[in-house]
Amino acid sequence: MAVRDRLVNRSGHLVQESLAIATVPGYPPRWLEDVQAGRLPHLAPGWPGWQRLKSFMRPGDKVFLLCNFVQERRLGQSRSATLAKCTHGSVVHAVCEQVLAALGDRGEVLYGNAPLQSSDWGSLMQETGAGLVERYYRRRGKAVQQRDLRLLVAPRNHLGAQKGTIRRDPHDCVEIELGERSLLHELVGAQDAALRRDGVGPAAPKFRVSDYDHRRTEQCQNAINHKYIVSRHILDADVVIHIPKLKTHEKVGVTGALKGVVGIVGAKECLAHYRAGGAGEGGDEFPGDGKGRAWQTKVRACANRSGQRRWTRQAGRMLDRNAVRLLGRCGVTYDGAWHGNDTCWRMALDLARIVHYADRQGRMRADRQRTNVCLVDGIVGGEGNGPLSPSPVASNTLLFADDLAICDVAATRLMGFDHMRIPLVQRALDERMAWPLAARSLDRVDCEIDNETVPLQEIGPALGRPFQPSAGWARHLLA
Repeated sequence: MAVRDRLVNRSGHLVQESLAIATVPGYPPRWLEDVQAGRLPHLAPGWPGWQRLKSFMRPGDKVFLLCNFVQERRLGQSRSATLAKCTHGSVVHAVCEQVLAALGDRGEVLYGNAPLQSSDWGSLMQETGAGLVERYYRRRGKAVQQRDLRLLVAPRNHLGAQKGTIRRDPHDCVEIELGERSLLHELVGAQDAALRRDGVGPAAPKFRVSDYDHRRTEQCQNAINHKYIVSRHILDADVVIHIPKLKTHEKVGVTGALKGVVGIVGAKECLAHYRAGGAGEGGDEFPGDGKGRAWQTKVRACANRSGQRRWTRQAGRMLDRNAVRLLGRCGVTYDGAWHGNDTCWRMALDLARIVHYADRQGRMRADRQRTNVCLVDGIVGGEGNGPLSPSPVASNTLLFADDLAICDVAATRLMGFDHMRIPLVQRALDERMAWPLAARSLDRVDCEIDNETVPLQEIGPALGRPFQPSAGWARHLLA
């Protein structure tokens, strides 16, 4: 049954698309103390966005809260900087309260995502306060549970050496093939693809994702196949509530609901973050022709190649990790962290379409298979070197939307950027795209900001100025 039909059946009328923004002065000041004492304060009580959120659920639904738990606190990183990159536990709780009110005594609520493979899940839950949410509801007999969606966990020390691996049951994920309907396939070219099927023609784009064996990535993303490995918890859900942060992103410009969908992927080697090499040689790893940077590509390949001696891999990883740190401090672009990255946004939109149109078995359908709504945590936003090392800013906003593409248009405006300069958001609005994302045109969207209705185009910067973009996007977005 199509999702829109389900919405009509739930309330007897068609639920319209909507946006709602609340000004929130900050996270509850004594939130951790309150939850440890067995009480949780409400966030933005009376906000219409909560009522709209509840209207998309019914008793018996399976609901997954897809948070932005990208990485725990880094060495030397402040606590406020950690809150600028991760969904806060008080927001998770506030959403859970609305979900449980809508479900009554029936249904299931899970929250989590798939952070970096090196991330410590326990530290993430402690530092964000999100782990306390599960304990709070367990004491009250409520079915709310956290989920780490990763199939592989590989923690590292501060020098970059791997400390071990934890592998989970691969049956927890489903492989989904998009084939020529993948937006990555546009980088292959129809004629070249036909030649490559016959074993001739130029090589496929060298799709890469940092910290993984590129041979495994190329098994998933190549001239013919475009496969993604997605958590069953997401595919089994009736409703996915996206809870991203309002922050910048070095590879796609902004983090929001669309980029946050990467958190549904259990095996990250299937992702395509960039194409190896400089822009002058057919890649988008960095600007220019790549002369003098070939060593870095070779070191990374060696560091992540499976099937070699452990000490060789460890030395390569340490060299690669510290080379990346040095390059970053010197202002050198690496890993596709610039506005010329034409790969990463395509991968993110592939996954956004999967979360809408893939059924429980991983087959892409013509109709949307589950409800997707968004609640952006912009109470503390992140500017600068997002998504992992943003500088915190008091953006003091919560944004509700029932459309991922329109959500990111609004979020981009709150950050003071033109969404037409960000391919991730611009292309998400394309109604001609296979499995389209935007449910309506922008000129038909109004937004309620603190009980005042304004057109979407009149949403202004939450800070009164643009966010500072990541280094590789600054000239492009602030021109």
